[in-house]
Amino acid sequence: MFLKMRALFIGATAAFLITTGFANVAAAQTFATGLTSHSLLQRDNNGDLLVGAQNSMPIRIVTPGGVVSTRGATLSAPNDIVRGPDGALYISEQSGSRILRSTDNGVTTSVYATGTIATFGMAFGPGGQLYVANNFNGTILVVPPGGGAASLFATVGSSPRGLVYSGNSLYVASSGELEAVTVPGAVVSRVAFFGQAYGVTLDGAGALYVSDRVAGTVERVTPAGVKTPVASGLTQPQGVAFNTAGDLFVSSGAGIITRFNAVGAPVGPRPVPTLSEWAMILFGLMLAGGATLYIQYRRTVA
Repeated sequence: MFLKMRALFIGATAAFLITTGFANVAAAQTFATGLTSHSLLQRDNNGDLLVGAQNSMPIRIVTPGGVVSTRGATLSAPNDIVRGPDGALYISEQSGSRILRSTDNGVTTSVYATGTIATFGMAFGPGGQLYVANNFNGTILVVPPGGGAASLFATVGSSPRGLVYSGNSLYVASSGELEAVTVPGAVVSRVAFFGQAYGVTLDGAGALYVSDRVAGTVERVTPAGVKTPVASGLTQPQGVAFNTAGDLFVSSGAGIITRFNAVGAPVGPRPVPTLSEWAMILFGLMLAGGATLYIQYRRTVA
């Protein structure tokens, strides 16, 4: 099926991309390079990207301007780095089988949790508990608030990597599928199949996005399992993260972070369309006929 119509309308308050047929796949821009052995991505509170590593590396940070820097000592495969609800950094150290905590933005670390064999992705729950993917044996572990020994929470598919918490569920990127695990209860269900699901993240509206390392894509996924590609042509995409404007960042290939502008919803309210903008939207509906119509908010303009 080919696109029947695609038009960009720029109104007084916002720009809208109106497309019938398939949803628009964004154009790629190289954002940062030199990040070898990359793994998962997380957005920090100040807009920096925290870059995980599959081999021994210090913490690596990419500023909103694309400048790469390192911080602290070399760690044993720090696959995921997240900012906790207490403001500290938490690092999953795969080869060290532990979770580290840093109160000085990664310059120094202390042990927060042990017993997390082959640690990968992490996500905090609503009560301050930390969930950790065990990439070796297909389990999700839970660390109590304040740290300590990790215990079994749920058994999932093989080689879980990325984790994100949303709407009383953990979403787990487990090789060939995206799974949902209820919190509490630990009931596991399949959301959608993938070639190799790796990273998972949320945009400003809470929509799910998953990188498929085999297909070379990033797809938006509904809780019902409906997938829509938003980025394609990537070489082994792994980590995925959004900034507050809704731009998507993907770590892929030979240490490259690629940027896709205005893929997801921004953080905060969107502008209300003007009457002329609503008229253009209605015009798109008429042109769409029986086809699916996608109306994608692009970016607020001054």
